[in-house]
Amino acid sequence: MPRNLTQLDEWPRHQTLDTFDMVASDSERWSDGSWICVGDPAGACHLITALRWYPNTNVVDGYAIVALDDGRQHNLRVSRRMRPAIDDLSCGPMWMRIVEGLRVLEVGATPNESGIEFDLRWDGFSPCFDETSGIRRYQDGRVVRARSNFVQVGNVSGSITVQGRRFDVDSSWVGARDHSWGIGDTGNGNQRGFAAPAGGPASAHQGATLRHFGLRHFTFVRFPTRSVFFRFHHAADGRITDDHSWVDYPYGSGREGWGYVSKEVESVEFEIRAGLLDDENLDPQLKQRVEGRRVQILRPAPVQRKGHTAPVRPSRPSTLVPWSQTSWNSRGSVDSLEPSEGTISLSLGSQPG
Repeated sequence: MPRNLTQLDEWPRHQTLDTFDMVASDSERWSDGSWICVGDPAGACHLITALRWYPNTNVVDGYAIVALDDGRQHNLRVSRRMRPAIDDLSCGPMWMRIVEGLRVLEVGATPNESGIEFDLRWDGFSPCFDETSGIRRYQDGRVVRARSNFVQVGNVSGSITVQGRRFDVDSSWVGARDHSWGIGDTGNGNQRGFAAPAGGPASAHQGATLRHFGLRHFTFVRFPTRSVFFRFHHAADGRITDDHSWVDYPYGSGREGWGYVSKEVESVEFEIRAGLLDDENLDPQLKQRVEGRRVQILRPAPVQRKGHTAPVRPSRPSTLVPWSQTSWNSRGSVDSLEPSEGTISLSLGSQPG
């Protein structure tokens, strides 16, 4: 295939003989992108937005989801062909600018039919944490996941407008973000695998997807003088895996980050109180555990394509799947939150000596 030069090819950062128009993997499941979530302490507005690039399927897609204190959720989904506009960090009304790598970003959405508009500046509160540094997972000798990502807590400023209701974002709001790249489940639409069924028992860590049911707990906390990140995965068979934590300090503090050395997930309890979509790929046992109640979409937003002509699947009602309560408890707490129904009770262990 013909080579195409990109603006990134001007930078001395090549890893292969190819241009940045290509990636080293030929998997259609390779993607690269990030999500940012922003919320105010009063709980009036919460935004999560993402843009993602799929070079081997020639697609860029993204979304913005805003939940308001009136109980409504508003959605915007966008999609376009990636090439030839590979250097364009926008998709439909959504856009992103990298002002200073790993530290300062700008993201937004111009006026569109969904009624969601925003113009936000992201300033990293503490350095990015290389959470998943080139993790590879295999099943029956083949790669099923190969992913890297980093995470960050940040300060966010700007504004969010939903159906004419404006929210000014100031220093009291909190943001978190994740940038990942590699081979994973993202963008697959929960499709069945294209390989023979696994010959042995399922891995304890297969992702919290509909096919491999479980609970992935993924939390960011911004304190005035430090940030805390922790995660764990509660697999369908009850095992706790993939537990990790990291504490870091604001830029300019001169202090190095560290991870907790004594951490333990003592109990995890959650249950499904509402229905999942009637997806043909759902495990039969999981189908028996869910109820059929569905949530009406109040304002569906049309997909904006810019020439991307893949067929659109018929829309179906969204669903709500809350859990009753999740708890994380570890020894030697220095940071604690009082538990209450529907919240996280967390305490983390000792700082390394």
